[in-house]
Amino acid sequence: MITQNEMICIGCQECCKWITFTINYYNKEEHDILVEFYTFRGIKIVEHADSISVMIETTCPHLTKYGCNCYGLRPEACRKYDGRKDPLMKALCKLPKEV
Repeated sequence: MITQNEMICIGCQECCKWITFTINYYNKEEHDILVEFYTFRGIKIVEHADSISVMIETTCPHLTKYGCNCYGLRPEACRKYDGRKDPLMKALCKLPKEV
């Protein structure tokens, strides 16, 4: 049985169109190099106190115009991923916001 949240995810699939990750930096020079490297390439970033979050547009090879072609067998990482907790995906995620 598919849950209500799974139905929302199946209809949205924004997290299947992006890769996001966080990079820690240790000094101002490292910060400046990372920010310049990604922003120069047009990649979206969010700056934090000691890290930056990076968002790269790339569609999962399993995402088709009909949805995920391996949804029932998707990896554990896909099953557990929650876009509401990702600083870059939370604005795109259509799941109800946690209280």
